[in-house]
Amino acid sequence: MKVYDTAAQILKRKGNVVWSVSADTTVFQAIEIMAEKRIGAQNSVVRIGPETDVAMWWVPSAVILWNPIASQIAAAKKLSISESSRMFALLNIAAADAAIACYDSKYTYNFWRPISAIRSADGFRITPDPNWLSFLATPPFPEYPSAHNEISGAMAQILISLFGDKPGVTMVAHSPAHPAFDHLWFRFTQGIDEVINARVWEGIHFRNSDEQGMHAGRCIGQFVIRHALRRHTRATGNERNNDSDDDHHLACDSLGRS
Repeated sequence: MKVYDTAAQILKRKGNVVWSVSADTTVFQAIEIMAEKRIGAQNSVVRIGPETDVAMWWVPSAVILWNPIASQIAAAKKLSISESSRMFALLNIAAADAAIACYDSKYTYNFWRPISAIRSADGFRITPDPNWLSFLATPPFPEYPSAHNEISGAMAQILISLFGDKPGVTMVAHSPAHPAFDHLWFRFTQGIDEVINARVWEGIHFRNSDEQGMHAGRCIGQFVIRHALRRHTRATGNERNNDSDDDHHLACDSLGRS
């Protein structure tokens, strides 16, 4: 599964194009880079305390953060061994598929990270800063789309499909990277909102990459819940699926179309 936004589609038709901050850079791209330059910097003066906490909380991989959330749901809902097994299997199948799709896209687009865009700006719309550093260390692979968001989106969508966005459970969001910042979730979409912002505040992703990754991930989760490990009735052996996967607002049918 590949994710194409409008700009990427246009450039794909033109051939192997390397995006750069030059005279033909869109205003939108320039705004994203300038925003990231300010809030994602190691020494940012505009990133406030809670934003720094959230950025640090989301440092570990998605599977490290979302599986414990699922464990809390299983315990609170008193799921059976078979129900719990199915939930964790779906959760991690979706995570694996999202990772595969994401890294295929990353090396298809080969888009630069904020640190490269900011340091290499040509001065037309953005003043270059050769000494700029991101708040967190920049990963050594392409930027678009955000893997943390794509995998988080897939895992969150599995949980939303199984239990609804509000599962009726108060979840303690814990991260080994920032144990002093345990906080409460009442909706799975709280995690979705957090991770989209977190990768911007960390200085390693542009917001568009986070949003596109999240959208693709949620669609992968929706596909997995509809096609994998479907339950059967005892009497007839017929397949049934009463998971609440009717998230038509995700508009997943358009993904992967050029």
